Amino acid sequence: MSQSHIHHRLRSYALRPTTPIPFSSLIRFPYRPTADQLLQTTHFLSQELPTRLAHRYFELKESLPPSLHNHPSTLKVQDWYAESFSELIEFADGLEAHRVDSRRVEYVKKLEQQQRRSSIFGAAFGGTGKWFNTKRNATEQISIGGQQVEVPAGLASTMTLESIGALPFPPLRRQAFPSQNRTFSGTLPTTYLTPYTRTYTTHFSTLLTKIAHRHAPILPLTASTLSTLPFSVIPPTPTIQQFLSDSHTFQSSLRLLIYHYLALHRPLRGSPSSQIGIIDTNVSIPYIVEESIIDASNVVEEVMGHTVPVSIIDKDNGTAKGFTHIPTWIRYALFEVLKNSLRSVIEKGSGSVNVSYHTTPTSYKIEITDTGLGIPEKNLAKVFEYAYTTVKLRKPAVVSADAPIAGFGYGLPLSRLYMRFFGGDLELESEEGVGTKVVLTIQRKWEDVKDVMI
Repeated sequence: MSQSHIHHRLRSYALRPTTPIPFSSLIRFPYRPTADQLLQTTHFLSQELPTRLAHRYFELKESLPPSLHNHPSTLKVQDWYAESFSELIEFADGLEAHRVDSRRVEYVKKLEQQQRRSSIFGAAFGGTGKWFNTKRNATEQISIGGQQVEVPAGLASTMTLESIGALPFPPLRRQAFPSQNRTFSGTLPTTYLTPYTRTYTTHFSTLLTKIAHRHAPILPLTASTLSTLPFSVIPPTPTIQQFLSDSHTFQSSLRLLIYHYLALHRPLRGSPSSQIGIIDTNVSIPYIVEESIIDASNVVEEVMGHTVPVSIIDKDNGTAKGFTHIPTWIRYALFEVLKNSLRSVIEKGSGSVNVSYHTTPTSYKIEITDTGLGIPEKNLAKVFEYAYTTVKLRKPAVVSADAPIAGFGYGLPLSRLYMRFFGGDLELESEEGVGTKVVLTIQRKWEDVKDVMI
């Protein structure tokens, strides 16, 4: 596939509307679904993920200020989106051709040969694609937070597309496309694929693992870029904040769908029977609170030399029942808030941190209060802005795709984004010199609210 052909396909997919996915459809699977049960999801995501990537690829150019159009970080992210898109449409083309014509088995036969030659793990992390790079395991060095970090090599160079006159892009007008088989779960109406379902689902899992690995540096790369640019280049205006919110909502949705599929295809060993993909149908808030306190305390102690104890108050007295949610998202938000509270108390030199939780008719409330430094009134409006931070790093941050981002001003806005994504919220009150209170609201009664669309 040539670069010009992939660019043509990108524009074609960008004209398609995306398909919102109801949260309820993500859990219409048994604890360990079979390959046959995952085939419809494989077919759906092989069409939907490239559509979303194509939209975002062009939106990066259309919605950014001119000063960031050709910034190396912007071009790098576009490279990664284009490469992932090219790999997904190759798979989608082969699967769809076979779905409608039993004789079109050339693609699945190639997949079978690949799977015989290499292990799943090796294939998942071996190289970054084949379309514009002949090197296997290709990586390159990029600067994140002033440090050189090795990341997957970006292909489908935007600079090359510009050189052939493909850019700048005019605004796109969406077109309607047939919606057959556009559901996340269910049964794919074909019998041609039945002998090869395991081959298709296994390869798709390998492909998604590779894409997840490739996209992992996007958040720290974006955060560090903003932290190093002068305000004259990228002022923290509502337009920029909305762009960043949209960008991280997109990336979070993409990660959610990818990791959910991977967990459905290969459940973690020892995962509870209540776990369906990355969703737990029996989330325990007391357990998440305890684990988050441990995580936050360990990080703060490592950075600041010591920590302070955290008091826990269960206002339900152990009577609360489990509910359906994504526990890792709750844990991320709680970890970020606790980390801030512990740091504030230590920097003040005295004070306490308390966590209480209780149920309401439709939600779970977690309240984190501290008697630390508090936030000056003039800064309260900024705490949910991306790239705003009060952290003064005592030593250079360890920056990687997997490490928590500290000092870049992303903890609170991302935490609130995760809470609001599923109908919850994150609210903050603070008084300088007195302390801070943060309330996490987590949706737990899905039957009583409009289905969340992903």
